[in-house]
Amino acid sequence: MKLQDWFSLRALGLGREYLEEGRLKQMWRKGDRLEASVEGSRDRPYKVWLRLEGERIADGKCSCPVGEGGDCKHAAALALAWLEEPEAFLEAEGAEKELEKLSKPELVALIRRMLEQRPELSVLLETRAPALDNHWC
Repeated sequence: MKLQDWFSLRALGLGREYLEEGRLKQMWRKGDRLEASVEGSRDRPYKVWLRLEGERIADGKCSCPVGEGGDCKHAAALALAWLEEPEAFLEAEGAEKELEKLSKPELVALIRRMLEQRPELSVLLETRAPALDNHWC
């Protein structure tokens, strides 16, 4: 994988520093997608993901101010980690399969935690999705 095709030299240099400083947390591989939390300059970690196509990066995004296209130091750190330590990534089956494994009390607890972190999601509880209403037909 040629990282210079996706990242600027500056992003790669800073990404290397982030990797060496141990700022990457919760590294996951979900099929062709890599995800991580990266400790940056703000209070909460940045969320970053990259989608791979074979030996190249096809897409990416980071929650940092410059990470819209995935060309930031946080995404570069994620790519470097994948190249150097792929065994450090946890494998995930995907959110839907993970949710199917949870019991109703576990799902309720998860939703409560999500709403504590992102109160604006409560609007989803107030407006039921059409798929949820189909059983009433």
